[in-house]
Amino acid sequence: MIKNTLGLAVLALCMFSCSPDTTEISNETQTKGISKLLKTEINPENPANPYDSTGKVYYQLLLEMNYGSAWSNIHDVVSAVESHALLNDEFKILAGKSYFAISQGQEEFIAGVDSNVVLGNPQLSVVAREHLRFLFSKFSAPDYTQQEFDLFCNSLKGFEHNVLLDVKLNSYDKKVVLTTATIARYAAARDKGKGKDKDWRLSTNNIVAAAVGAMESEAKAVTMAMAEGIYNAGGI
Repeated sequence: MIKNTLGLAVLALCMFSCSPDTTEISNETQTKGISKLLKTEINPENPANPYDSTGKVYYQLLLEMNYGSAWSNIHDVVSAVESHALLNDEFKILAGKSYFAISQGQEEFIAGVDSNVVLGNPQLSVVAREHLRFLFSKFSAPDYTQQEFDLFCNSLKGFEHNVLLDVKLNSYDKKVVLTTATIARYAAARDKGKGKDKDWRLSTNNIVAAAVGAMESEAKAVTMAMAEGIYNAGGI
């Protein structure tokens, strides 16, 4: 028990030593980021979520990413994801000047995702952790794969609405939960849309990785969710 507690504490220090990034993206960038998504006839936009643009950047990067068969370990996957992201103008705006590369501790987390790093983390209030627990459960539910996207998307929007109205959450709690939720919504669109990439797979671990990244910054939520999705699909 003591060993596990110390392990989580060390990992938390590796992950969350940086100040939260609250960079916003212009309306023009948001519009550009959604253009390819709308061609799939699936529209996961939720303007009510103030972090919706983060999900759009995540989705755009997924569309543009070229997956490499030569990646032999988690470090190669992370390096490829971050190199790709940092060439994208929308991501660079999101990251601002304070993006820190995915650390070794974060790589280890992606390789062996443990939701307790989020659900047991005192940086978040108990109420925020319960919201995230509920969000994770939506993607692990047995009927997730059978649900039509419109219905599933509407249920996520309802979840986000409740988070926005929850007076028990502070601004940091809401940032983490809503950033995770918008990435989850766009990930579901990719997963349920036509022509989804066989080299990327959605799982609850994607959403957990997004939450861990969101505790540091919106940009880190994007790269950690992407890296986990590719790593998971590759079976590395």
